[in-house]
Amino acid sequence: AAQQRRSGLVQSLGFASKITNFFMALIVHKYGGTSMGSTDRIRMVAKRVAKWARAGHQMVVVPSAMSGETNRLIGLAKEMQAQPDPCMHGCVSKLA
Repeated sequence: AAQQRRSGLVQSLGFASKITNFFMALIVHKYGGTSMGSTDRIRMVAKRVAKWARAGHQMVVVPSAMSGETNRLIGLAKEMQAQPDPCMHGCVSKLA
């Protein structure tokens, strides 16, 4: 049913029926952790994103912290507090 709707839409817009299976999309990718853990892995992410963009899709890329960074930042936040604030502890704990 969905394929028929897409086919009808494509035909109503005047496109050839040969391309009814090809639709450009807005694609959102989020990368973090080990996929951002080294320059080689970041290059692989860039190649993957470029492949989708070359295919004509619009891309939104959300980079997150590299491998180990979130834990390091949480540790630093905890070290900075001379007297732990219960509210801050709860907020920081949710990040882990």
